[in-house]
Amino acid sequence: MLREAGLPDGVFNVVVGDVEEIGDVLTGHRDVNTVSFTGSSASGRNVMSSASATVKPLHLELGGKSPLIVLADCDIEKAAKDAANGIFWHNGQVCTACSRLLVEQSVVDQFIELLQSEAAKMKIGDPMAADTDLGPVISVEHRQRIEGFIERGIEAGARLVRDGRFTGSEEAFIGPTIFTDVSPEMQLFRDEIFGPVASITPVDDLDEALTLANDSAYGLGAGIWTNSMNAAMQAVHELQAGMVWVNGYGAERCEMPWGGRDQSGYGRELSPQSLEVFLNTKAVHISR
Repeated sequence: MLREAGLPDGVFNVVVGDVEEIGDVLTGHRDVNTVSFTGSSASGRNVMSSASATVKPLHLELGGKSPLIVLADCDIEKAAKDAANGIFWHNGQVCTACSRLLVEQSVVDQFIELLQSEAAKMKIGDPMAADTDLGPVISVEHRQRIEGFIERGIEAGARLVRDGRFTGSEEAFIGPTIFTDVSPEMQLFRDEIFGPVASITPVDDLDEALTLANDSAYGLGAGIWTNSMNAAMQAVHELQAGMVWVNGYGAERCEMPWGGRDQSGYGRELSPQSLEVFLNTKAVHISR
């Protein structure tokens, strides 16, 4: 398709292979001038280390543990539907998945009920079928990793209100899973699961929600549901994330920059800003 569009041969190349064999060769080679990488934070640190030998510019789009704040003044039904899409879409295998739901205490029970209702509607099956909402995760090994998070969450004292595990399954399927009473010291709150596991933490007010939202090593996405413009603007200013959504989590537009901070990486995709890492400005002075 690129050739048909007129792109000259050699401009775009695809190199396929195991990361152990080709990773350092590409990122550390002196003839590779810039590296743009999307993956886990751990892998991103390895890329940085490899690329440092030739001191080349990097763009890193890494992991996330994105918070979504739900205040009592919002449309709770719309917020629950939005949260369900934000965490369960693509089986939660999305770097911006809103896996930390910080819900105001007065509406948390209603929100849990609505979120469970949305999860129950989701059909699990063949990802190629038009009516499928959740297909399998990337591998059986990853499904087992997700189940490990669920088991440790139960052991830590979080309350499992919807269990998406399939007992005895040998396939890579796992359904929407919902925890509540998740506290900040729990692994469910802190670590990226990369699966369809929602963690709900009740909060007393916006200030507590913002404190907990920023209590993370990551800084990719964040969101808030509220009918108060003052609350929305406070969240926009105080949330430590590269992207913030108000009353509609995860919207993506090609003209808007996409990227994070801290363990979520740096640099931006999309928008004209995404081109900067690939450019090398040269200053030329000519005297006569």
